[in-house]
Amino acid sequence: MTLDTVNLETCDREPIHLIGAVQPHGALIAIDADRFTVEFASRNTASFIGLGPEQILGKDIAKLIGEANARHLRSLTLGRSTPDLLSPWFLSFPGPDGTRIDLECLPHRSNGHIVLELLHPEPAPARVWEDEYLRREFISELVTPGALEDLANASARIIRDVTGFDRVMIYRFAEDKHGEVIAESTNRPDSFLGLHYPASDIPDPARRHFLLNVVRAIPDINSERVPIISRKGGVADAQSASPLDLTFSKLRAVAPVHVEYLNNMGVAASLSISLVTNNQLWGLVACHNYEPREISSSRLRFAELLGGTTSALLQSIESTDQLQKSITAEKTAFRIEQMAR
Repeated sequence: MTLDTVNLETCDREPIHLIGAVQPHGALIAIDADRFTVEFASRNTASFIGLGPEQILGKDIAKLIGEANARHLRSLTLGRSTPDLLSPWFLSFPGPDGTRIDLECLPHRSNGHIVLELLHPEPAPARVWEDEYLRREFISELVTPGALEDLANASARIIRDVTGFDRVMIYRFAEDKHGEVIAESTNRPDSFLGLHYPASDIPDPARRHFLLNVVRAIPDINSERVPIISRKGGVADAQSASPLDLTFSKLRAVAPVHVEYLNNMGVAASLSISLVTNNQLWGLVACHNYEPREISSSRLRFAELLGGTTSALLQSIESTDQLQKSITAEKTAFRIEQMAR
């Protein structure tokens, strides 16, 4: 699907997990889970490992990342959790010219393949863990609120502090799937607080991915997508005879409908964090920036932690509210019964 054919009817049918491309801030290699040979590679692998797709497709992964790393990869537990969480693997190996290459890798299994998503690591040590405010205050600020609205407001404020995005909103989904902005933290003069959005703003395929993947980062909404090439030749998308399933990919390229949607809002970068309670998509933390913005991997994982903490507290608050309503209803019924005697 191209930008010219985007409409609400095609949104719900678009196989976004078979988009066949990644965002350019990372690269992707997929290997056969049994033979450990490279079956798919994004066109930009040379920027990360010094070799392009034509040089690595069909090769043993040990020839690229070294025998020790290949053995370690075989030992990794790559079973997916639901929702899927960020589990980085930091690896080093000599490049083609002998220069040491350091990468952050997000590995996962996908239909007989092991998908390796590669990122340039941030300089060590990761500053986020040294930040006194984040280390000592964020939990107490989230745990203290007793009302759902207070929790949502605290979460939005802290996540904006962590990520530096221009606007952070907390969406709550209703039973009919429409969304309402119940909390907001922003440096912008306008406000989206209290606005309602139709269910069609987030098509069902996207909701499925939000439930399976807690974090979705798009540093530059208008960046050029990088095609994934298969060993058989051609782009490994939905039209290919051998597409690559990117359901659990963190680098998956952006669907055209979402590009258009964010461009219409003037948004240049986004970050979403799923709020999941009782295995259901309760809502979203939606972060918008009006210029491209890439945040460090450690801050991304910290934001994920904040989202998970918020989800757990939401479930606790809602359970308490439901219990209180049940007790009130029982007391009312008892009084009515006593009056009727």
